[in-house]
Amino acid sequence: MGAQSLSGQEGPACHFGGSCDGRVGLAGSKHIERFRAAARSPDADGGWAIHALGIVGDKESIPLAKDLLASKNVFTRFSAAMLLVQLGEKKDGVDALFKITDAGDDTSGFYRCRAAEVLYRLGEKKAIETLFQALADGTRAEYADTPLDLLEDLTGQYFTTAAEWQRW
Repeated sequence: MGAQSLSGQEGPACHFGGSCDGRVGLAGSKHIERFRAAARSPDADGGWAIHALGIVGDKESIPLAKDLLASKNVFTRFSAAMLLVQLGEKKDGVDALFKITDAGDDTSGFYRCRAAEVLYRLGEKKAIETLFQALADGTRAEYADTPLDLLEDLTGQYFTTAAEWQRW
C-alpha cells in the first residue's frame, strides 16, 4: 500500500476511502471490499486494513481479524485484537492482547506496553504487571512514551522506580 492510499489519492483521510476532507467514508463504500481483501495479508498491510475496518465498525471483518491473530507481525496481531474488542468479540480480543503482552517479537516493546494499557483500561488490572516489568527492565526507556508515562496516566500515581510501583 505504501505512500499511496487504497483510494488512489494521497493523504491520511483518503487512506480510509474518504473524500480527503477529513471524513472517513469506508463504511458502506465501494472501497470496503478492497480493505477486506487487503486484510487477508498477514503482513503490516493486513494490519492497517484491519485497523481501518475496525474504525468503521465492519462486523463482517471479524473472521478476518481472528485469522490475523496468527500473523508473525505484532502490529497486525494487535490491530486484529483491537478490532475484536471494538466489535464485541471481547473475550477473543482480550485473550489476544494478553498474548501480545508476552510477545517476544516486539523488539521495541511498544505493542506489549500498548496491549497492557488497553487491557488495564478494559478492567484487566493484572495487565499492569507488564508495565511494571517493562519499567524495571528499561523497555522503551529511550522513547517518549515510556512505561512510566503509561503507569502515571492509568493510575494517577507518581513514582520514579519499578520497586516503588510494585510496592504500590
